[in-house]
Amino acid sequence: MNALSDLNPVSRWLDVLGSTEHNICTLPMNVAFADLNCDLDFKLVVADMGLTNNVSKLKVFKGTSIINEIILPDIPTSIISFFTNETLPRNPPVIAVSMCSSVYIYKNMKLFYKFYLPPLEILALELEVWRQLSDIHIKDDEALIKVVEKLSDVPFSALTAQSQHLLSLPPEKYINFVKQHFDFPMQKTSVITCMTTLNMNSIDKDGVACLILGTENGDINILDPQTFTILHQARVHNTKATPTIIQSSGLFDVEFRIIIATREGSICILRREWLEGKCLVQLSSLVVGLIITPGDNSIVVASMDKTLQCFSKKGKRNWSLNLPHTVTTITLVQLGHLGVNLIAVAMTGGLIQFYNGKNLVDLFQIQDTVSVMKFGQLGQEENVLVLITSDGGLRLKILKRTAEFNVNSINDLQKTHPSLSAAQQARPLLVPKKSKLFLEQAAREREQFIPMHETFQRELCQLRLYVAKATVESMQNANNSLNIGSSEPLKLSAKIEGLGPTFNIHLFIENLSVDKAVAKLSLLFVTDCHNYKVSTPYIQIPMLVPGRPYTFATQIKEIFTTTQTETAEDCEANNDNQEERPSLKVILIKEGHVQPLLAATIHIPPTDPLMMPFDKIESSVFFP
Repeated sequence: MNALSDLNPVSRWLDVLGSTEHNICTLPMNVAFADLNCDLDFKLVVADMGLTNNVSKLKVFKGTSIINEIILPDIPTSIISFFTNETLPRNPPVIAVSMCSSVYIYKNMKLFYKFYLPPLEILALELEVWRQLSDIHIKDDEALIKVVEKLSDVPFSALTAQSQHLLSLPPEKYINFVKQHFDFPMQKTSVITCMTTLNMNSIDKDGVACLILGTENGDINILDPQTFTILHQARVHNTKATPTIIQSSGLFDVEFRIIIATREGSICILRREWLEGKCLVQLSSLVVGLIITPGDNSIVVASMDKTLQCFSKKGKRNWSLNLPHTVTTITLVQLGHLGVNLIAVAMTGGLIQFYNGKNLVDLFQIQDTVSVMKFGQLGQEENVLVLITSDGGLRLKILKRTAEFNVNSINDLQKTHPSLSAAQQARPLLVPKKSKLFLEQAAREREQFIPMHETFQRELCQLRLYVAKATVESMQNANNSLNIGSSEPLKLSAKIEGLGPTFNIHLFIENLSVDKAVAKLSLLFVTDCHNYKVSTPYIQIPMLVPGRPYTFATQIKEIFTTTQTETAEDCEANNDNQEERPSLKVILIKEGHVQPLLAATIHIPPTDPLMMPFDKIESSVFFP
């Protein structure tokens, strides 16, 4: 029994005989599906970097067999298949291959067009140095070296390739290099790091799309699909940000969003007519893969710290998962017949997991680590998963037509893999079906939305009026324990604790001023001395600085006389009528002022009968 059957006895995938003889060395962005002959027989197009034999090739696979290959002039960074016109009958799609600072466009597997990035502006200091080098006498070594040293004041990455080559040479070779190159025109170009497409005016998968290029110097270029000229150019961010992964959604003629993962660990967004992107999220680890999920346009990011995270389109984190191994690549698994979008995550050791949101719904394992993974239509099959392993092998897996990814699949994983974490076994909420009552209520809301809204607004206004009246009445009667002064920007609030006969009084005072301190304040407690005794009736307050609350505490004790007795009915009556009981008034005064600044009234609750002194309790109350 192989590793696959050991890990998942009930597999939803059919194995296709793979091949290890091709020795494919490629990246996740160098794989694409294309209907090259417009016969609905999709081929697998792979840009092989050829690091083993130093020859890069564009290979076309039918199944696991190579049917065509083209030698590339440089190492490819990304490839993509897209349509450039809407003529009928449809022309085959073109294949765009980015290499260094150029994009090669292949039509019918023949070179059709070459696009080169526009040259960058050369620094004035570098131009002045080369002008001086051309004026200096070739035999003057010392003067030549002094002029070349001026280039060291410029960041190495900001120099042209010609100046970088000069600085990498030893001083004795400066003269020969200057002799050969001082007459050559200086040119500085960037390098294409990533590439994707954006549909122009149709959401169809075979609609006309334009190329989006991300460059090493942080530029985003959008190309016209027919003339291959730059339609729009923008910066990734106002700081240094080198794009490594780029994804898009929307339409160029309407509204679009470009999500960019940078080498600095940030996720940036670029919208229509923006000349500069904005940073959505700054991650603590580098990005391995990035996907925009259809529907809600949420952003799923896999990082090198073994995490899989999901962010909203505004940059808010929706959820985060810790994975068992390091992620090598991720891909989107769109299942239109099931209405489900899964995220396939490949990890070191050959483990591949499938997530529906944050719920793990399927997994399997192969013997080798997967370096490239792509899901789509291949041949006549619509749901094929292409796996390219680290040793150069090619494997295909076809999704069974009876496969489902729902709650039952989660239950199957829980039975076969009890060691999975609780987060991975999390079951989605079972949303109940729409009942007849719900449908009738929804129909009533659609028909009578105007009177329902008017009723809601009327009741809301009545509630606001009631609250305002209660607030004014409370302030007029001074029965509140919260007050704000008019002469001084102070706030006073009080809290009482305890069951009796001793109560703790906590007072909170805050200076609401922005830059003015208040001093020479005092607190005075006033109550009926026959019934209560305050431990500290007078408290001096230190200077109050703005923005910091101050707390002061005291104790008040209820006094029981020899003749004071209460029956159970009296206790219940006192509890129901709090206003007839003695109260404690807290007065905030200031030296030199005749009237108090603030005043608050605290109603003291009755002492719990169980807390009263035993000799003060009349026996008839509890023992009839």
